[in-house]
Amino acid sequence: MRFLHERLLIDFGCIVDTASNAEEALSLQGKYYDFILLDIGLLGMSGIELAEVLQRTLHPKTRLIGLTAYTDNQTLERCLETGIELVLHKPVDLDYLRSLINTKTLSIAEEVPP
Repeated sequence: MRFLHERLLIDFGCIVDTASNAEEALSLQGKYYDFILLDIGLLGMSGIELAEVLQRTLHPKTRLIGLTAYTDNQTLERCLETGIELVLHKPVDLDYLRSLINTKTLSIAEEVPP
């Protein structure tokens, strides 16, 4: 699924970096991102745990978006508590994701904010 999401985001006009696990994601710290899609069900460090770590170093304008197959309220509450602003359920509604990007709800920056 990661490769499908990557391809679609590129088709939507996004510049994309990918990571197959939390450790790879953490190695990308220091770069500016408009938004980061996190798989909540990552093996090892979960997407929720990763969000907690990322919150310490993220640019204030970067938005965290969770992807999950879990639909329980406890997972949603944990996501929101850790700064994940939006949770998309798998399978992701690609038209909805495209509309978020196109309406600048998830902005694609012309340049990196200071």
